[in-house]
Formats: sequence, C-alpha cells, structure tokens
Amino acid sequence: MSSLILKLALSASSMSCQFPNICETIRISDDLVIESQYMPEGSVLTDEYMLIRIEDFSVVQAEVENSAAACDSRLTSLKELHSIELKDSQDKCAQRAAVYIEDLAKANAKIDSLSKSLEDAEYYRSLHTWINAALVVGSASLATYIIINK
Repeated sequence: MSSLILKLALSASSMSCQFPNICETIRISDDLVIESQYMPEGSVLTDEYMLIRIEDFSVVQAEVENSAAACDSRLTSLKELHSIELKDSQDKCAQRAAVYIEDLAKANAKIDSLSKSLEDAEYYRSLHTWINAALVVGSASLATYIIINK
C-alpha cells in the first residue's frame, strides 16, 4: 500500500488540475499533498501519469486520512516514552556523578593526608641525618680526645 502511495505521490506531484470540479487531494502533511484529477474513460493524456481506479484512490485517501490521528497518537506516545527514558538516563548519570564527586573528595583528602605524611617523613629524615652527623662528629671528637690524652 505504501509503495502505491509513493508512486502516486511521485507522479501526481507535477499534475495540475485543469478541471477544479473534478480534482481530489490527499494531504499527507502540511508540505506533502497529492492531487488527483478525474479522467473520464477515453481521455487522451498529454503527459505521463500513474493511474489508479477511483475505488482504489478512495481507499488510499481514507487510509491516509484515518491514519493521521493514529500517527499523531503514536508520535505523542513515543515522545513521552523518550522523555521518561531521557529523565531516567539523566538521573542515573547524576547518581554516578555524585558517587564520582564523593570518591574524588575522598581521594583529594587521601592525597592531602599523604602529602602531610611525606612532609613529616622528610622532616624526620633531615632531623635524623643531622643527629647522625652530630653523633659521628661527637664520636670522632671523643675518639680523638681519648687517643690524644692517653
């Protein structure tokens, strides 16, 4: 049925009604209108046309016009479904982002703690280095004093 409508649309789009009283249109959308022209039996055509019987045209017209409401209803339903799915996706992303932000805060706190520990360790290393140096100098001085005073 849809291929018939397409063929009719392609052939009828260039057709202009010469007899306004014997023309019929099918409005598919605001921009797409199929015009048909009644041609009595024995008519001679000057251009190429796709011909269908009057009964078939009526069926096509009725199907297109009656399906518009169903299409609009389906489109509205799909939009609502899409909105719900989009909202769910956004909520899930917000929840993940909250977890990531919390993890980032914990990681930053851990980095701060480790940086403080590193500073403390460097201070104590330096302190121990100076204490060890003082002990070595003191021990060398004491050994020298003992050797000299013997």
